[in-house]
Amino acid sequence: MEDYTNMILKGAYYITCKEGYSYLMRTLIYDTNFKEEEETTKAMAWISFSKLLPTFYGKESLFSLASVVGSLLQLDQATINQTRPSCTRVSYGGSACKPTK
Repeated sequence: MEDYTNMILKGAYYITCKEGYSYLMRTLIYDTNFKEEEETTKAMAWISFSKLLPTFYGKESLFSLASVVGSLLQLDQATINQTRPSCTRVSYGGSACKPTK
């Protein structure tokens, strides 16, 4: 799951061929309704919570707080290690067109 999340969050890669040309490659979340000529409606982003009490730094608590927007993927490393007490971050994947609750 970590490799998947890292690939999707990076967004774009450049692949260079032997002749020296570079080609842009974007990673997208697979959708059965994918159409090559249309822009994707899926997106990944980070949700930040500032000034939370330390009791809410647990994975279950953060996922519960952030679950109102969509499917959650992972916590950032600073949140896991509790090295940035001013803010916590959770990565989220979902529809870029669907309004949040």
